[in-house]
Amino acid sequence: LIADAAVYASAVRPETTSHDSVARGNMPGVLDRVYANSSIDMSEICAVGFDYDHTLVVYKKELNRRIYGHALRRLLMEHSYPAEMVLTATGFDPESVIRGLAVDQMTGALVKLSYSSRVVKARLGHRWLPDPECIFGTEGVLTNEMRDSRLVPLNDLYALATGCLLSDVIEFHEKRAAPYEP
Repeated sequence: LIADAAVYASAVRPETTSHDSVARGNMPGVLDRVYANSSIDMSEICAVGFDYDHTLVVYKKELNRRIYGHALRRLLMEHSYPAEMVLTATGFDPESVIRGLAVDQMTGALVKLSYSSRVVKARLGHRWLPDPECIFGTEGVLTNEMRDSRLVPLNDLYALATGCLLSDVIEFHEKRAAPYEP
């Protein structure tokens, strides 16, 4: 998701310790650093991970704005979405999505489920639906099979930009009464 090292470098917290303090053996703050090695032999690496639980780095809120912007540009440039979508898109709004929502692949709606798989809230584009159960036609209670086959969770901080962009795309098509396929 991160296009280049400059974006990554600007998204992480600045270093909080000096090289001198590490050299003298004062270790506090060493874990706040990001170390990179561009000459590593990848043939010896069995797995590469990403910091999904944010234990290695504290990310700035700007990261999600950048992810949103890069993804929107890809939709326009590589997938031929209409250019006027840029004028109507609200951009990344951290207040509009939260971790724990899920995307319904059939309708494009963002849904919030209770612990018992009951649809608590549903949002299509930028509007919350007054009757969220209507999306599934099951009085709002989803079977495990339905949940697993239709819903894609937005369960990490990187997915928040995805939820915002999806809402903007759905809103764009809904306002124009244009057919779309989520």
